[in-house]
Amino acid sequence: MLSGAAAAHANPIPDTGSGSGGTSVTLPLPEAGPAVLADLSAGDVHTLGLSSDGVVYAWGSNGSGQLGNGSSANSSTPIMSQVPTGRTFAAVSAGNHHSLALGSDGVPYSWGYNNEGQLGDGTRTNSSSPLAVSAPPGVSFTALAAGGVHSLGLTADGVVYAWGSNGSGQLGDGTNITSSVPVVVQAPPGVRFTAIAAGDYHSLGLGSDGVLYAWGYNNAGQLGVGSTTNSNIPVAVSAPPGTTYTEFAAGAGHTVALGSDGALYSWGSNGSGQLGDGTNTASSVPVAVATPPGIAFVSVTAGDYHSAGSSAEGTLFTWGSNGSGQLGVGTNANSNAPVKVEALSGTAVTAITAGNAHSAVVDANGVAHSWGSNGSGQLGTGTTAASNVPVAVSGPVRAVHVDRVLFGGVAGTELVSGADTLTVLTPASGSCVVDVVVEWSADGIPQTPVAYPNGFTYTQLPEVALPDDQRTAPGETAVFSTAVTGCTPADEVFWETSADGETWARVAEGTDAAVSPDGTTLTLSNVARSADGRQYRAAAGNIEGVGRSEPAILSVAEASTPPEPPESPESPESPEPPGDDPAEPGANEPGAAEPGANEPGGGGTPELASTGAALPAGIAGLSLVGAVGGALLWAVGRRRSRA
Repeated sequence: MLSGAAAAHANPIPDTGSGSGGTSVTLPLPEAGPAVLADLSAGDVHTLGLSSDGVVYAWGSNGSGQLGNGSSANSSTPIMSQVPTGRTFAAVSAGNHHSLALGSDGVPYSWGYNNEGQLGDGTRTNSSSPLAVSAPPGVSFTALAAGGVHSLGLTADGVVYAWGSNGSGQLGDGTNITSSVPVVVQAPPGVRFTAIAAGDYHSLGLGSDGVLYAWGYNNAGQLGVGSTTNSNIPVAVSAPPGTTYTEFAAGAGHTVALGSDGALYSWGSNGSGQLGDGTNTASSVPVAVATPPGIAFVSVTAGDYHSAGSSAEGTLFTWGSNGSGQLGVGTNANSNAPVKVEALSGTAVTAITAGNAHSAVVDANGVAHSWGSNGSGQLGTGTTAASNVPVAVSGPVRAVHVDRVLFGGVAGTELVSGADTLTVLTPASGSCVVDVVVEWSADGIPQTPVAYPNGFTYTQLPEVALPDDQRTAPGETAVFSTAVTGCTPADEVFWETSADGETWARVAEGTDAAVSPDGTTLTLSNVARSADGRQYRAAAGNIEGVGRSEPAILSVAEASTPPEPPESPESPESPEPPGDDPAEPGANEPGAAEPGANEPGGGGTPELASTGAALPAGIAGLSLVGAVGGALLWAVGRRRSRA
């Protein structure tokens, strides 16, 4: 699986594509690797394995749907049992031909054979897929145990429920009536249960008072009460003085338990030596297992007619029936005392289970090993050949499902997973470079996403800036400028022009039009008056196409001249008539003006009005200043020239 630093050295193929999306990208399919098993449970001829991430795998016989994969076909390799939506499993237990699993929601699920209601769903119909047990509302379970054709469930508050076959009283409800829904086991007054186990037709529960209780079938003394009488309510198991039981397991007709004194005890049927006390004599009271010197057992399990225990060091010992090699010691001879499974020496055992005639363990690496009978593939080795020594279980290999591929946080489309690769179409994006993240699951369990930092580059149309509008006069120069940015460099920058904003033509460089080497500046020389209102825009092209700016407008107008302020008229000197005395008396006295000078309508030149004289033709800048003796007097004024 690519993740973290590993992902930085790999990229999608191709790692560049169009910003409009639709690029088909190929990526490695994440590798889930084999599942790491945490627990096992063996039924008659099938086996269940629970992975560390809460997935149930099953292999072996499946005629009643006990593998839980929706079919009835046997499998000699582990296959994933179906998982209720949004759930994982916390524990598993295999009965003769049915299976139980505790959901992460505290609900018991069951599948397989249901002839006696052992699935607990209120029917007697087999199921090849997990279904919820019809538990009382609001009840949360913490442990399950599958017997031959009945089931047990322990709740968080120490109540035990039971369902299925009850002909021998194995439901512990005080009756012998079979029930297809859970019924409450009648605990002794004041006693709550802390652990449970189920054999073929008997049941066990450890009380909060430290006493082990048993109920159900007792033909061989498997209840451990000193008799062979059945009981349909819990009864206290005999124990050596001062000893309580800390762990226990139930087989077809015998029971094995670990004492608080460190010794291992067993009782019930012993025809194959399954009690491990060195005899083949049944016992209705506990007898000590012939533990090898220096060995302290910490875990026990019971098959139909054989038993197994592991030491504190993880060493495995087995005893009892061995006709199919279920003891794993390389022979098929029974043993009525524990023998070491040499093939597992040096391998610490963390979980053990025993079925009808096969056994299985999980080592410290999460790898499962199995041995014994294998006619239905219950060893999980890919064959149906029996083995009297441990062989590795094949896988299980987790099924990979890619949920989605994100490009900069946006999911791609048309996702297709192959054997080793996946393909996906990129979404459209406005970004340049984005991270690529593969979200995936293994057997329905979400896994750490695979990340490709900066894994994909989008090619985008260039972004072209709007040039400023330009104003100029005829014959002058106009300069338009733009800037081109974006993810992908422009291969070419050019300019276009339009008279109406609808039809555009590329500006051709020539005498009066020049484009800078980088294309971002357009210079128009000797601009014509007719170019007024023409529009210009910049364009830039690359692999994605051509990006264009909004248009700018060219304004062309005559230069305007501001009006001149009026000049104050200068008073020219009037030439004196020859012989006239400028100081003639009365010349400047009030009232000396010519008659009519101030009459209405006289204006400033009454003589002009009265004589009808006109301005001499071709003479500019003259002003009439007076009249003497019928003669008109004109003065030449001065005019300021324009700059």
